[in-house]
Amino acid sequence: MVSRLLRILGVLAGTLLVSQASLSAEPRPLLVFTAASAAAVLEDAAADYMALNDVAIVIVPASSSVLARQIVNGAPANLYISANPGWMDYLQDNALVMETDRFPIFSNSLVVVVPANADFDPGEPLATRLSKGRIAICQPEHVPCGVYARQALGNLGLWESIEPRIVAAANARTTLAWAERGEVDAAIVYATDGAASKKTIVANAIPPASHESIEYQGAIIGKNTPEISGFVDFLRSSEAAETFLAAGFLPIDIPNDTTP
Repeated sequence: MVSRLLRILGVLAGTLLVSQASLSAEPRPLLVFTAASAAAVLEDAAADYMALNDVAIVIVPASSSVLARQIVNGAPANLYISANPGWMDYLQDNALVMETDRFPIFSNSLVVVVPANADFDPGEPLATRLSKGRIAICQPEHVPCGVYARQALGNLGLWESIEPRIVAAANARTTLAWAERGEVDAAIVYATDGAASKKTIVANAIPPASHESIEYQGAIIGKNTPEISGFVDFLRSSEAAETFLAAGFLPIDIPNDTTP
């Protein structure tokens, strides 16, 4: 009985060791830390790439600022995509990114959205629309969408009058969600988020000249590998560009329409 039990335990131990070896042999998926506003389109691009390549890719979305700080604190990202070059500079200043590893991906613009069931005048000027009610933007101190929104409102002479009614969200997704749920009267979001939402209506465009150009940049974090460089090459390909354009993102070398 005892000898039989020992044999069984020996077999189980051997099986466990084989299982652990198999798990350790499996390659870790590529972790792509990306600005929340780009998560959906990068999920699509990653799916297209994985369908043709033997590689696993996991998209990790959050605000660019949060992700950059996590990377500085040791988070195991392979690729970082920021909605603001300033946070890429932050990683470069911390010797985590090299200038030669940075590359542009696409651009975006800002719009004002209102809840889909709101009673609003489509022809109402931007300043008039923002002169009343609660206005949601991303956190204006460090979240790119909020930084751009504050720049625009300041340059348009609207920030001081609107600031007391502003509610700040942690990222672009939350800002849009507040408008979708009717918790605010309007929200300033990326044009791509406004176009994708079925629960809000794009009411006004924010003049692109009122804020810095919205440039999404990518960079390899840490050691480069054929798997990582392969996905980066794909993100810079014409095939991926078609996916980005279909989602409303703009090529970096094509300026946004300046029509208010």
